[in-house]
Amino acid sequence: MRRLEILVAITACLCAATDICRAEDAVRLVPHRAVYDLRPAAMAGGDVVGAGGTMTYVVSEECSAWSTEQRLTVRTVSRTGQAVEMVSDYTTLESRDGRSMKFRTTQTNNDETVLRVDGEAELKPDGAGEVHYDQPSKKTVPLPAGTLFPMMHTKALLEAAQKGETGFDAMLFDGTSPDGAQHVYANLSGWKLKDAGASFPELGKIPFSRVRLSFFSSDPAEMLPEFENSMKYYAGGESDDLEMNFGEFRLHGVLTEFRLLPPAKQCPE
Repeated sequence: MRRLEILVAITACLCAATDICRAEDAVRLVPHRAVYDLRPAAMAGGDVVGAGGTMTYVVSEECSAWSTEQRLTVRTVSRTGQAVEMVSDYTTLESRDGRSMKFRTTQTNNDETVLRVDGEAELKPDGAGEVHYDQPSKKTVPLPAGTLFPMMHTKALLEAAQKGETGFDAMLFDGTSPDGAQHVYANLSGWKLKDAGASFPELGKIPFSRVRLSFFSSDPAEMLPEFENSMKYYAGGESDDLEMNFGEFRLHGVLTEFRLLPPAKQCPE
């Protein structure tokens, strides 16, 4: 379930879709709904012999905040024929200035709840702040300077890719873990203005980068990442062509449904 927890973190992490997108406007997060079919990509020869699932991700724009909802379902079959269904429901409400966030994560294993995480977090201008947890227990955890919430992290790494940078290093707090922020390094591979191989026409008009995210333990003695994930990241925060590594198996995420959602209306100036 730790790998599922980290995966939720990754996928929680997301220029409007127009024919022409100016460079200075290229990175502008947009509300959208995406559904992925998770198909087996590779098995490591362990106990798991079959795997698959689905993921639905929705990001909505409100006047003062971004609202996200994600449901991730992963089904596995062991060598003995045991079937397991892991489900994660994840929601956030992140302020547009990236300074505050409310979050809730519930994870189940064959309908049995194995983790609940909820609370709220606040950041100062330097990125330092605190997380106030209500679940799994009431506690306060400090956040180091430079911490980013998911939407701001997505925007910042895409801006780095647009500038031609090959990496982006940051502390991310997304509300999926009861242990505070996590060190995440993004390998960035180029910045292309159009995608001839896009799954949907709307995405073919948007700049994108290939991104690999590596999540590291808070233990400085651990040199290797706990988890890695790769994707095609578009300049509106949309993602496609996912690869999710669960250790014993890898899943390929294929975008099967996609649509842009309306922006916030009648917001006060």
